[in-house]
Amino acid sequence: MFFAKSKRACLIVFALCLSSSGLAQQGNETRSQAQSALVEKLAASLINARAGEERERLLAAAPLMLKGKLRDVLMSRVRISNMRRDFARSHALLQLVQTISERIGDDAGVVEALISSSIVYSMEGDAARVLQSQEQALKRSEASGNKAAKGYWLFATSGNTGGPAAQLDQLKRATALLLESGEKRGAAEALNLMGAMHYLRGDYDVAEEEFRQCLRLGEEVGVRDTISFALFHLGAVHRMKGDFALALEFYQRSLRLQEGYGPTGSLSSTLRHIGTTYYMMGNYRLALNYFAQCMRLDEMLKDETGTAWSLFYTGGVYRAQGLYADALDQLEKSRSLFEKQNYEDGTARVLGSLGSVYHALGRDELALDYLQRSLSLREKLEARDGVAATLLNIAIIYDSRQEHAQALETAARSAELARNTGNRDTLWRAVTIAGQSDRALNKPEQAVRAFDEAITTIEKIRAQVGGGEEEQELFFADKVSPYQQMVLMLLAQEREGEAFAYAERAKARVLLDVLREGRSDVTGHMTETERALERKLKGELVTLRTHIGRADALAQSEGTRLTELRERLDRTRLEYAAFQSRLYSAHPELKVQRGEVQPMTLVEVGDLVPDKKTALIEYVVTENDTILFVFTRAEVETARPSAKDAATVARQSAGNGAGQSLVLKVYHVDIKRKDLVARTERFRQQLAESNLLFSAEARALYDLLLKPAQEQLRDKTALVIVPDEVLWELPFQALQTSSEHYVLEDYAVSYAPSLTVLREIERRLARSGYVAIAPTLLAFGNPSTDQGQVQRARAPLMSEGFAPIPEAERQVRELAKLYGPLRSKVYTGTEAREERVKAEAGKYSILHLATHGVLNDASPLYSYVMLAQGPQRGGEDGILETWELMNMNLNAEMVVLSACETARGRISPGEGMIGLSWALFVAGSPTAVVSQWKVESASTTDLMLEFHRQLKSNAPDLSMKARTALPSITKAEALRRAALKLLRSERYAHPFYWAAFRLVGDGF
Repeated sequence: MFFAKSKRACLIVFALCLSSSGLAQQGNETRSQAQSALVEKLAASLINARAGEERERLLAAAPLMLKGKLRDVLMSRVRISNMRRDFARSHALLQLVQTISERIGDDAGVVEALISSSIVYSMEGDAARVLQSQEQALKRSEASGNKAAKGYWLFATSGNTGGPAAQLDQLKRATALLLESGEKRGAAEALNLMGAMHYLRGDYDVAEEEFRQCLRLGEEVGVRDTISFALFHLGAVHRMKGDFALALEFYQRSLRLQEGYGPTGSLSSTLRHIGTTYYMMGNYRLALNYFAQCMRLDEMLKDETGTAWSLFYTGGVYRAQGLYADALDQLEKSRSLFEKQNYEDGTARVLGSLGSVYHALGRDELALDYLQRSLSLREKLEARDGVAATLLNIAIIYDSRQEHAQALETAARSAELARNTGNRDTLWRAVTIAGQSDRALNKPEQAVRAFDEAITTIEKIRAQVGGGEEEQELFFADKVSPYQQMVLMLLAQEREGEAFAYAERAKARVLLDVLREGRSDVTGHMTETERALERKLKGELVTLRTHIGRADALAQSEGTRLTELRERLDRTRLEYAAFQSRLYSAHPELKVQRGEVQPMTLVEVGDLVPDKKTALIEYVVTENDTILFVFTRAEVETARPSAKDAATVARQSAGNGAGQSLVLKVYHVDIKRKDLVARTERFRQQLAESNLLFSAEARALYDLLLKPAQEQLRDKTALVIVPDEVLWELPFQALQTSSEHYVLEDYAVSYAPSLTVLREIERRLARSGYVAIAPTLLAFGNPSTDQGQVQRARAPLMSEGFAPIPEAERQVRELAKLYGPLRSKVYTGTEAREERVKAEAGKYSILHLATHGVLNDASPLYSYVMLAQGPQRGGEDGILETWELMNMNLNAEMVVLSACETARGRISPGEGMIGLSWALFVAGSPTAVVSQWKVESASTTDLMLEFHRQLKSNAPDLSMKARTALPSITKAEALRRAALKLLRSERYAHPFYWAAFRLVGDGF
């Protein structure tokens, strides 16, 4: 056995000698690569060789230039072993480094090995051996007088010097000595530690420069883990500075370098930081998914510090979601682990989060106690960013208690620190609290300046949000408060036009980006590897649905199996969402351009009011009241505003027609948000259930939300409504002006995400040179669904059955007759397949889907419409989900979804209703006709057929009220006339039948 090993060593040595002798004949770059490969081989051979004679043979025969490179390679492997918490291997490798360094007279190597051994002993909790190793390193450093050895000694013992300032000074001296000695890797590690200290203090600009120097040195010496650490820390800096897209890009680059290391603490830390980035962007589902991965890794590695951080961040997400019991459970576990390790930074952060949770639970005295303890620790650690965050949370409590002077002082301190550190997230929140306090203390000018700074800061962060449209929408959801506060301040100063401009800036920003810049085309930039992964993930989604369908039929006997499949489906959906988001980090060229939005001017609003018969109504829902901005046109000579109203009339003839002016009036409705939510949902539910006792609420909501403007709306025939928050759930057309007289009978009602979005639709049509031509129709109705497909769709959402819909088939076949064979294509039954929708929808001006639809309240991007499954195994499964619609390229000027609840989804503050209609806007269609509740098939068919007939004709008006004849029928008017036909019938008079469908987008 010994002879065999000796023979192997000789062969390895012979191969190394031959290889090194040929290096001089190669080019510089090739020579360097070859040399690196030889060093790696030599390191592997030494590690695998038996200590003693075999290692001696290898070392004796190896060229000197290889021996000099060995330390870098072996030390990298030590760090990987440390990350895996394989300390026995770390000690063995360090002993090898020390042996080699002794043999070649490398004093710096001996000191580094001893210092690194002390670090490993520290991770093991062996304090006696830590001191022993450090004393040996000190003696060797002093005896040799070697600058590099001294540098390693200073670097390793910097933590023993006292406060952060002294530690940083010692690290600077260590870096200088290491650079002077040519120890680039050691200098990079010292810079990395300096950067980490500046990062924790909130000195992000200084930290970034140090991490960039670390990165350059790591790249020069080619040490992969040094490069990976530098990239990771650069990601952390940009995350804290609010540049989430760049942060994710650095994190992903770091992850790619960590591939092949296996489970490590570094991998867990990187995943945790990615999760935290998604948390800061508002994507809580993805954040929790990443933290769960970290928790599994931490437990596998028995890493208590990593576990404590994973628990801490998970608790933070639960707190943000309002799950306070779960948050307290996670945070207390995290606190216990941090205190066990005497980890003051972690403890300070947990105490701060616990304070925020107890404030949310109404226990302010306990909350303040926790926050003050957190503040003391963070001040002791000189963690300026942490101090700013803790002061902010204390200011929030003072503000809620109406202790405005204390709130203002504390928020101002937080804001000043945040400006100095560059933490924009803390800054906008702090100045918002300061603005609210200024407003309460009757300091209007200071309040306006504070809100303006908050909004400007949010806009800067928003320009750097990573990911696609969903990430952008989630990011903005909790940032509308300063916009609303600014609106209230400006209205109090009678600056109505400016107030309206700020209201618009807080609405539908993602849709506005899509309209101005185009949707992010991720697919065209994907590599073949990424395409393969996408195919794999999509295939898994289809396969899991198939298995769920089979298991659901045997649910009583295979309940555990069904639960497991559903959990796997949810995990795969999250994995696919994470994959899509990662693409934006992997392809920086996909960064969405989000220039600052140009506020709507009153001239531009006037351009959106086509005539004197149209009114634009925009709502802003605040905590204590609701505001109506109402725009109409008036003849100058007949408009006689009172002195009170004079300031609200903008006489701008440009774009408004000769002799006409735009009138803006503002109305305040005294109703708290929570009461408006309850009343709106109650009314919508009454209509959805065909409740006959809906009239009282219909009249009361009219009195609240439209009656204040009734004089301004007199003689108007069309309303364009921009809802806000819960008002997206309200069918305004079904409100009653008096007993049994509906809004629909007086007005054609359409809805818009914002007036700025309507402006951009008009601009896009103008840029494209759009010319109205006879429409072309693509329609799908009553698709065939087998039982397995039904179960696949039903199982994850527990929806109702999916019986065939003969009326839907009649609906689309009648539409085919209406449009004619040359301008329509209709698919029904087994032909109404999902892949056909995706392949052909972009070629038609009207897309009409008459099929089952299902709302997913929890995750609206997984709401769907049902289609037929493809004939090929592994193809489309017939379940067209919202996220799939969003990724289509539509050229249709209108999409009609005559299915159940297609207008509903998740209400996102600032963006509107996130669901199927929102996805259609992202996909490129300016108009959607969608439903607010589960509709009845026969009445829906009658409504849809009449709607399309009206679009194709100039039928006489059906209302009892005299109206000015229009040269052509708008889409909103066509839907109104179709609904009126049902309203006037005996069978379908209840608004359940005719009020469910609304037109969202361009109703003109």
